[in-house]
Amino acid sequence: VERFEPTADMDVVREKIENYLFRGASSLKEITIPDGVVSIGDEAFRQCYDLEKVSIPASVTSIGKKTFLIAVALNQ
Repeated sequence: VERFEPTADMDVVREKIENYLFRGASSLKEITIPDGVVSIGDEAFRQCYDLEKVSIPASVTSIGKKTFLIAVALNQ
């Protein structure tokens, strides 16, 4: 599974965050999903152990299976 550096690659996200896109991204602590994104794929943020905060815009209407599984630090 190809992984991207979250600080640089949110620019490539348009309407969908693909399945597994940030899976295991250990440097990811906080993410703001851009307005206009309508879906977040399966396991997109799985095993992002240090992810504490995710801001999801109202444009998101679909969140896949196990998207935040094992994101143990997530509290917002």
